[in-house]
Order: sequence, then structure tokens, then C-alpha cells
Amino acid sequence: MIVLDRSQETPLYIQLYEALKSEITSGAIEDGSKLPPIRTLADELDVSRNTVEMAYQQLTAEGYVTSRSGSRYRVENTNHTLHEPKDNMSKIRQTAGSTQSALKQAGLLCGKTLQDECERSSEHQIEFDFAYGNRSEGSFPSRLWITLVSEALDYDQGASSRYSDPFGEIELRQIIAQNLNATRGVQCDPEQVIIQPGTQEAVDALTVLFDASYDTVAIENPGYDGVRRVFENRRFHLVPLDVASTPERFRESLEASNATIAFITPSNQFPTGKILPLDDRLAILKWAAQNGTYLLEDDYCREYRYVGNPIPSLQSLDTNGRVIYLGTLSKMLSPALRMSYIVLPHELLEVWQNVYSNYYCPVPWINQQALLLFGKQGHWDRYVRKAFVTYRTRRNILIDTLQATMGDRIQIIGGEAGLHVLVSTNDSRTQQELIQAAAEKGVGIYPTHQYWMTPYEDRPHHLRESVLVGFSAIQEDQISEGINRLKAAWFGA
Repeated sequence: MIVLDRSQETPLYIQLYEALKSEITSGAIEDGSKLPPIRTLADELDVSRNTVEMAYQQLTAEGYVTSRSGSRYRVENTNHTLHEPKDNMSKIRQTAGSTQSALKQAGLLCGKTLQDECERSSEHQIEFDFAYGNRSEGSFPSRLWITLVSEALDYDQGASSRYSDPFGEIELRQIIAQNLNATRGVQCDPEQVIIQPGTQEAVDALTVLFDASYDTVAIENPGYDGVRRVFENRRFHLVPLDVASTPERFRESLEASNATIAFITPSNQFPTGKILPLDDRLAILKWAAQNGTYLLEDDYCREYRYVGNPIPSLQSLDTNGRVIYLGTLSKMLSPALRMSYIVLPHELLEVWQNVYSNYYCPVPWINQQALLLFGKQGHWDRYVRKAFVTYRTRRNILIDTLQATMGDRIQIIGGEAGLHVLVSTNDSRTQQELIQAAAEKGVGIYPTHQYWMTPYEDRPHHLRESVLVGFSAIQEDQISEGINRLKAAWFGA
């Protein structure tokens, strides 16, 4: 039986997570079993649904359970006991066995008495996938890339036979520096550009330049959970920044954080889609200079701005060397290439060189060389223009159809830039209910709870149950039908 102690300082979701993990690792909850529905377990334990969902998400992140859109959380078929610390095993065995029987008695675990509910919650085939981040099939220029790789190998002049520059190929870094200056006003020399295999890896590499026992990291709330996990794994103290209300509140929370590092997405805040005004950018830069704070500016969707003129990047406005600029090719070219870059302030270049003096560039030379040719031959500019037009068209169809079919029954957040919008219904339904209903109609939409650091009750009402509706992977001719299906799922035919 699960007992949550409200007198403890340990959050309830962590207590629930630990209790369920113990039952899973001991075998008391068998591999392949479905965990209770979030609403059902929340009612049984007299906690918020968000408490249960956060516990489930932590189990998912650690591989104890799996979940797909429209499906219940299922215990992964893995022998987790092999991964448990030895000194915890006796405790787990002593406590094992009680929870499963209690849940079965309460009718909360799938069994013969709940066959109907299990069948109703089975996985659904997703025909209209409004995923975020992935690109649509066929968007990558595969044939051209094969040609560029062949050209690189034909004229490599021995480059493929030796270790490459630790910072990345210098010609590629020159092209990146030129492009950033032309499109985002970024002021940098090629020597400041460091090629990396993705934003998470780039941030992980940057953490070595700081001291987790001393430095505090301020991070957007809600915000990109992938980077938050990097800092958590490196044992940094994290402080949430309020991006859910007003720019003034965001600035106030940043100034009160006493952070030495701040990770922010000012040109397209993820996941809210907000854009930080110019005055606030200037104020933040002034504060960072006065307090010795480094700002990690993730300009991950810099090519996709659909409304108004782009606001200059933080780095382009920085006169004190306080901005570490991060860029990626995942949203424009392909997430499978695993290519990104850092633009380091001069002050940190020497530190990086000292720390990574015996390291080699983690991105393969052939990928760098193919990208270099992609840029030098003019393919990059043409590809960017084509991708922008494609995504602007998808974005317009998505928003127009949402407004036309559901009107004032929903709220749409974001959409001025990036590759997704947030949508919520003007009723009391939860994310899980909205996602489940959509899946039953073959529509894939996605949760946003994992992007929050603060409890459910402390979140703004209009964002609590917002779901993520992306348009980077779905084809244009599927969007209208997919949204019509979504309307039927949520509000009937």
C-alpha cells in the first residue's frame, strides 16, 4: 500500500515515484503491467493529478516505464534490479509486495476485472502526428548530401587520414561566423566558434568551465527540459525563471536569482513561444555585466520568425562579453546530423583551451566537410528560404484551421516564431484527457508538464493544461483534416 507522508519535506511526487520504483524493481508490479490511470490514482491517494503525472514522468525518464500518446504508462520489460545499489536491495525486498495487492483490491491495476478499461486505453494508431522537432519525411536533401560527401572524399587532401581541428574545421567555422553576422548580427571571429554534436552536448561541455559547488544556474520555467537535465546531472543548483507571466516578472526573477549562469531562449522562448522585447534584453545585459553572470543564449529557431522583424540577438547587443551563443542545425537541416555550435566570449576561450587541450572535435570530419560544401556552393541559403516558406505555410494553415473550427473554445499561445503552438481548452480537462481523446481519433498531440519546475498549483491557469501542437513533421495536406479530427475528439462532430 502506498502511503504518502505530507509532513515530510520530500515532495509528494518524489515519494510516489520512489514507492512505485521500489515495487517495479522488486517485481511486485510485474513487467508489462499498466500503471493506474493518472486520475484514478490521484483520487485514490488524494493528491493532484499533476503529482501522479510528475512521478510517472520521472519513472519514464529513468526507463522504468514507457508511454506513448494515447496509451497508459506501462512497466518496461527490463530487469531493473540489476541496476539498483546493493545497499538498497534489502530495503526494497522488505517493502515489496504490498502495493500491487492493495492497488488490485482498489481496482487500480489492469486485470480480469478491468479488462474493458484496459482495452479502451490500448494504443491507437496515430494518422495525424503534430509532433515538434522532428522534420517531415523527405525534407532532408539526401541525394545532394551524398554528392557532397563524395566530393569531400575526392578532394580531402589527406584530411580524412588525420585528426581534425579540436574546435572544428576552420573553413566551416568561418562560414558560420559570416552567416551569424549577416543574419543575427552576431559579432565573432571564427576562432570563437566551436563545433559540437548538439545543444545538450554543448551545454554539457560548457559546464566543465564552471563549478557546480559554487555556481548557480537560472533556467526558464517552463523551459527546455533537455538542458535542465544536463545541469541536474552535473549537480548544479537551479533557480527557476518566471517566463509564464510578463517580461518584467521574468527580469525580476532573473535579477533575484543571484545566478552566475542563466540559460534563456529570448528569440522564441520554449515552450511558450514568447519573444523577449528589446528593452528587456538591454536591461538583462546590463545586469549580467554588473553581476558577472554569463547568459547562455539558445537561438535554436533563429530562421523561423513569421510575424514582425527579428529582434537582435543578445550576443549582438553584448558589449561586455557576457553572452555564450548557442546555435543548432537540428531545426533547419536535420536532428539526426547532431551538429551545433558554440560562440564563446574571448574571456572564456583560454579557459576552454586549457580544459579541452587533449580533446578532439566530437563531430566527424566528413559531416563538417559536407556542410562546408553545402554552404560554399550556395545550397544553404536556398534551403533556408525553402524551409521558411514551407513552415510559414504550415503554421498559417494550422492556426487558421484551429481558429475556424474551435474558435473561442480554445486558447492558442505562441506562433509568431518557431515550429509549434500551445493549445488549451476553456474547460477543466487535463492534458492527459485531451491527449487521450485526440489519440482515439488518430491525432498525436503532446504534453508540456515536463517543462515545468514548479508545482501544478503555482502555474498560470491558462498554461496548466496546454498541449503542444507542432507543425515541423506533418505534411501540409494533413493539417486541416488533423485539426478537424481534433475538434471532433474534443467537442464532438
